[in-house]
Formats: sequence, structure tokens, C-alpha cells
Amino acid sequence: MPEYKSPLNPITDKDLERGYWFVTHKIFLKRLGYSFFILFNIILVSYNAYKIINFYTVEAEKHEREMQELFTMQTDYEPINKTSKASSPKIGPVKILPSGKSVDKGTYDLISELYNPNEKFKLKFDYQFICNGQSLIPKHAYILPGQKKIIADFGLPAQAGLNISGNSSAQIKIIDLKYERISAHEVADPVSFINDRMIFEIKNVKMDEIGAAKDIYKIKFDLENKSAYNYWEMGLITLLYKGSDIAGINYITLEKFRSGEEKEIEVTWYDYLPSTIKVSVIPEIDVFDETVYMEFEGKQKGLGF
Repeated sequence: MPEYKSPLNPITDKDLERGYWFVTHKIFLKRLGYSFFILFNIILVSYNAYKIINFYTVEAEKHEREMQELFTMQTDYEPINKTSKASSPKIGPVKILPSGKSVDKGTYDLISELYNPNEKFKLKFDYQFICNGQSLIPKHAYILPGQKKIIADFGLPAQAGLNISGNSSAQIKIIDLKYERISAHEVADPVSFINDRMIFEIKNVKMDEIGAAKDIYKIKFDLENKSAYNYWEMGLITLLYKGSDIAGINYITLEKFRSGEEKEIEVTWYDYLPSTIKVSVIPEIDVFDETVYMEFEGKQKGLGF
């Protein structure tokens, strides 16, 4: 017999049967729900209890050891400090040399070698030589990152109250030292940047005696700019060595030194020079100063780029 549906009430016989079943089993269903809830809480509490017991009985020793390692672990901050902090320059001893730059006898040159240990900082400073307690006129200098530099005071007379002689003692004082950080956005590796721009070759070194009393010499050599950069001006320190010791120093300025160009250099020396003398040349250019570069045709001015 087909299921009867009242035109006034769309509820079927099956709907009535299901409703009747829920009404008669209401208490049972409620107890079943409570049972599931209680079972879930028992499982949750049991799991937490297991983890706590396991921690204090099995994992406690391991945890204690790991915490001790964490708090006793030492971090090596030296690489960090090298990039964020600057170190003071290293200063070598002062040497007093007979001056070969002046025709007047009895004059002396004071020299010292400084080293900038910072690879990210250029140093700017004034320096002052002190000889036998007497302070000389301060001069300005800079040292490029990671580089050594010879600084000097030339042609100082032994008279005029300076009391300088080959047996005198001298010191150097650094004044108003400033650290100039090289921008990593412009120059990623300052030392490589310097090396790429300071490629010069000295060759054909000759020493000619031109004084009858063997006290005036001309030192000649060729200097080639093997870098890819043109310079408006550069300093040139010439050092003379007797063995491993510096025996003399001279300084000249070169103008308009182009890439690939070779210049013949002459340095006059007003002092006796033995035939065993060795010559060393040190170019001086502040390669981080954009004004030192001559512009290439079609290129804008900048740090040699």
C-alpha cells in the first residue's frame, strides 16, 4: 500500500517513526554524548600525564644539558666587529735620514710607515713629528683601506733651533684621526677596488752621477700606467734601499697620467749613493675621490666606473 500523505501536513510516516525513535531514546543519546566527552577528556589527560612523567623521568637530563649548552655557547664576534668597528692605525718607528731632496747640506728627512688594518674604512688625519722634544708643523694625510703608507717631513734643517741630526730621536703624533666608511653600495670590495686602480710598472731604472764630488745623482726610470683609468694627478714616492733598510726618500707629483701611458721619470738626489742602491716606487692616489679621475669620452664622472 502506498505511503499516505496528508494534503494539509507534508510529514510522512517515516518522519513520524524517526521522531518517535529520538523521543524514546533521548536519555540514551544524552548519556552516549556524555560518555564520548568523558572518554575524550580521559585520553587528553592521560596523554598530558604521560608527557609530564616522561619529561621528568626520561627527558629532564637531556633538557638540562641542552640548556647549559645554550647559555654557555660563545659567539665569535670578531668577523662582525671587523665590519662594524674600525681599528686604530699601526704606527712604525720614525727614521731620520740625510735629505737627498735639498742641495743644502745638513738637512734631514723624517719618515714613518703607517698601516690601516681596516678593509672598510679610509683614514684621514693630521700628523706631527716630534724630534728631541720639539714639535714640527702638522701635515695632512690619508690611508686607504687595508694599505700601508709612508709619511714624511722633508728637508728639515739642523739649524734654526730644530736640533736634528742623524743621532737624534724622533716620534710621531697622530692628530684628529677620522674614519671614513666606504659605502658598500658603491664599492663592494674596497681592497680589490684599490688594486684594480693602482697597477703601475717601473722599469729601465738607471742612476747617473752628475756631480763632480759624487754628491749629485739623477735616478731615471720609466713608469707605465697599466690600469684602465686616467688620472689628473698622482703623487710618487721614491724610496732608496741599502739592503733591506731605507736609505733615502723623495717625492714628486705627476700630472695627467692616462691608461696605457708610459712616463720617463727623473729624480735628482743631492747626496752620495752607492752603486748597490735599490729603487722602489710607491704611487699615491686617493682612488675613492672621484675628482682624481679624468673622464673617458662618452662616460660620466664617477669612481672610475
